[in-house]
Amino acid sequence: MTKPSDYDVQPIDPLVAEIFNALDDTHKEAFLEIASIIEFDSNLPRAHAECLAMICILTRR
Repeated sequence: MTKPSDYDVQPIDPLVAEIFNALDDTHKEAFLEIASIIEFDSNLPRAHAECLAMICILTRR
């Protein structure tokens, strides 16, 4: 299984990227999945989807 740390992924927003880098691999994987779902299902720009996904991850911890 590929882990988020195995590929070169960085969120667009610098603040979201900073928080992303502090997450463990499980939360990084969840963040990437949630951001992709939000982007696709809501037809939002990737940066907005990443912000919403980060809020979701931080409130679930």
